[in-house]
Amino acid sequence: MITLSQLEYALLFTSGSHSDGTAILVRETGQILFQSDISGIDETGDLDEWDLDEIVVIPNKYDLDLGQNLIFDFVGRHMLDDYDYVSSIFRQKSAYRRYKDFLARRGMLEKWYQYEQDRTYQALREWC
Repeated sequence: MITLSQLEYALLFTSGSHSDGTAILVRETGQILFQSDISGIDETGDLDEWDLDEIVVIPNKYDLDLGQNLIFDFVGRHMLDDYDYVSSIFRQKSAYRRYKDFLARRGMLEKWYQYEQDRTYQALREWC
């Protein structure tokens, strides 16, 4: 049996900013296997050799709509007056770092992390 936290870890692995990572769930065992050329990890072997009935490919956060749409949903719900400012942040380099710095200055960083985790768990449950 796989836990939600294991799925979350796999999702994070496939969603890193410089990740080429792939994670698969082996249906029979419940084991999650990882592959990444950048990290030099290859637990999956040749993915083409797996029967699609044997595995499930773990999505990344963009597959589950947990990228910028999630950020703007949070801002729209909790910081509506700052929506235009946050939009301007995402037209620059290092946007996510700038966004987190902004949230920290506004005392909203912990609320963001909780919102992000709740929505991630919700999306993973729906995906399952």
